[in-house]
This record gives sequence, C-alpha cells and structure tokens, in this order.
Amino acid sequence: MKILVLSCDKYEDTFAPFHYCIEKYWPDHPEIIYTTETVINPYYKTVCKNTEWNDRTLAAVNEIDDDYILMMCDDVFIRKPVDTNRLKYLLEAAKTLDDFCCMSFISDIMPRNSLMIIPVNNYTDIGWRKYDKYSNSVNCTLWKKERLVECLSGVPISIDNFESDINRFHGKYYSSINGNWPISWGRENKKRRVALVRGKWTTECVRFFNSENYFIDFSKRGIIEGD
Repeated sequence: MKILVLSCDKYEDTFAPFHYCIEKYWPDHPEIIYTTETVINPYYKTVCKNTEWNDRTLAAVNEIDDDYILMMCDDVFIRKPVDTNRLKYLLEAAKTLDDFCCMSFISDIMPRNSLMIIPVNNYTDIGWRKYDKYSNSVNCTLWKKERLVECLSGVPISIDNFESDINRFHGKYYSSINGNWPISWGRENKKRRVALVRGKWTTECVRFFNSENYFIDFSKRGIIEGD
C-alpha cells in the first residue's frame, strides 16, 4: 500500500502541518506521494502536472507501484496514533473481498441502512455499501489501484464531481460496521472533518494545533466559525 495525497499549489501552506502530524502519529507510514500542479513538496515525492484535476491525479496513480492506495487530501491531519494492526487487517480483508473498489475510513460516510453485514471470509465487521452519491470518497479511503484508474479515466472532472458522479461505479464499496477505524483525523460522526472549509481553517482544527503547541498563522487564511 502507498499513500497518495491530493493537493494543489495554493495549498502549499498545508505541507508542513501534514508532515508534522503524520510523522508524529504514524512514523512508520508507507511511502507518501503528493500531487500538485507545479509546487514540489519538500517532504515527500511530488508528481507535478499542470492540468485538469483527474489527469493530474491519474498521472500520480500511474506512478505508484502497488495494487492498493490510501487516498488522502492535504488538509487531513492525523490526530492520534494510527492503529497499524487494524489497518493491516483491513488491507488484508480488501485483498479477499469480492470485486473490491474502495473502503472509506469514515464512520458517517453513508446512512446506517445503506450498510449490510457480509460474512465474506469471516470478515463480519465489514459491510458492503450500496453505491450512491459520494461513494467515491477521496478522504482517507483505501482504493484498489485498477478501480481507481477506471474511475479517474474519461472526461476531465473536478474533485467534487469525482465524489458525486454516480456513473463512476467500478466495483463494490465497503465500510466498517462498527466504526472501528485505524486513523483518527478529526471530529467523529460529523459531516465536516477536513481542516479547511471554503479555503478557511475550521475552529476544530485551530483547537487541535493549539493543543499541539504547533504554530500556524491562521490569519493568512482566516477561520470559519462554527465548524
């Protein structure tokens, strides 16, 4: 498994805090590959391609020499030590699950009634999700590379359209039945988990970095209240 971080030139200021968090809470993480238009991340390998979002992402995916990719965004900041044993368990499960496309590490990605317990190879804590809008998650989602390539190929699209396009179905989508996720990266059971909303820092993220005594000049982007 490799980690693909989706980024862009205007989010260059997230490189350092992302590096701080993942190195602190996941020091033995797999190889990390960033994708941007032109700016190179000084911490990790960066694939630059100044073109449409999906072409840029696809170029990075095609450079990854692994069958499984953990896709993350640049404002996904890990808050607690990663449960590597649980992550290995889910990765091994993915390798045996029928027609696996992706598994989102988000407990509230889909309504409870869209999950079905499946006794596939005794993995009874993993549910198959009915495919619907936002199934193609880019935030902390384990993807099978060949399925991701299929979903990214075709007419140029934005990251928002990639997640919401219900015509990009290329296999089965899975989730945890009990919400036992290996990676903690924000508030639980809330819609907004990323650190930036409409280009501004969320108050939850401000509180987190203040508790870490990690300095960020939040005034440059501003803070969005109530998140």
